[in-house]
Amino acid sequence: MEPNQVAPRGSHPFERVREHLLVSLHLGRLRPGDRVPSVRRFAVMSGLNRKTVHRAYRALALEGFLAVRPGAGTFVATSPGPHPSARREDELLHVVNRCRAEAHALGVSPTGFADFVQNALNGGLKGLPIAIVECNLEQTDMIGRDVRAGLHAETRPVLLEALLADPAAALSGVWGVVTTDCHRADVERAAQAVGIPVYRVALDPEFPRRILRVAKARDVVLCVHDPRFGIVFRRFLGQLGATAEILARVHVTSAKLLRTTLREAGDDPLVLVLPLAERDAAGRTPAGSGPVLAHWRLAEGTVDRLRAAISFDIARRRQGHA
Repeated sequence: MEPNQVAPRGSHPFERVREHLLVSLHLGRLRPGDRVPSVRRFAVMSGLNRKTVHRAYRALALEGFLAVRPGAGTFVATSPGPHPSARREDELLHVVNRCRAEAHALGVSPTGFADFVQNALNGGLKGLPIAIVECNLEQTDMIGRDVRAGLHAETRPVLLEALLADPAAALSGVWGVVTTDCHRADVERAAQAVGIPVYRVALDPEFPRRILRVAKARDVVLCVHDPRFGIVFRRFLGQLGATAEILARVHVTSAKLLRTTLREAGDDPLVLVLPLAERDAAGRTPAGSGPVLAHWRLAEGTVDRLRAAISFDIARRRQGHA
């Protein structure tokens, strides 16, 4: 089976042969076991010297990517991979070139691919200004903590009301916006007006599920800095199937009202304090209450997907400006 096109001119002849075959494999035009074009045929198709094509085929055979069958031709190896005798640096180059060829098939230039790797895997997003937009400070804080820890980005908390009132001022100087699905439509409309991309993250559902399990047997008091968080959180619990009886045992309160809430709660409540309220809540619980600092984190894999999405967009933008 012959591919429909060859790699673009301008790259090193050997790499043109390699990328041509790897892209064809990635797109399904070639499969393991398929016969590749003969040296003569490939030379005609690509305009390369036959000796160059022959050397490239021989090198790819040594890497284990191609299999030469005397009298039958050259084929894509059934299990392509580096030859056992190849040096580790050759094996690594083989992997990089294959990834680069697959990126090329996705429309990403070699420069864009290098940018993506730098940003996604080598700390290239450090210091990148990102706005975290939610309707309350509690969520902007918890999302911002994980984004800073995972991307080493510079996060800016932005309340939804401020964004909607003046998108240009709220998003001045930031690369992109991070938010949850709860307000994504509103955030996207505002961000689109100033040409800034929006990225979705998801909070780990296990945190509210644990609270629901506890609330079946005892009251839970959640101390927060921004009381607006309580509206969002109780709605989240309802979406998880919390009954009215269980919701009545979940109390979301500020540090200022914490002692009053504890008196109204049932015996031996579980007291949880979110990070923003930790300082304000100090010394406000009765002896023996044992408040617990609680962290609601992003769902598993969310930060990795965010890193990949931002890195891809940065590479694509730079590629477009190249």
